[in-house]
Amino acid sequence: MFFAVSESIASSGFFEDKGVAVLECVSCSMTKFGYPNDEGRPEHPLYRLGLDAGPPILEVRDSHWATEIFAQQRQSTQRI
Repeated sequence: MFFAVSESIASSGFFEDKGVAVLECVSCSMTKFGYPNDEGRPEHPLYRLGLDAGPPILEVRDSHWATEIFAQQRQSTQRI
């Protein structure tokens, strides 16, 4: 659950509050929520690959983060 906003900026200069939304991620192994905020987007490595477009709900495939987490899981499995 999260507070949803409009896809475009309203005449007030802000995104319009759309209430509480529920997002179901089917077959999802991990998520990140909250970063980057509007001010931090230009510094994010995925900014030029589409992260710059409005309030994002994105699927990222083959990320370095996922590779790192899966390697940690493999190490845990081998250790256990």
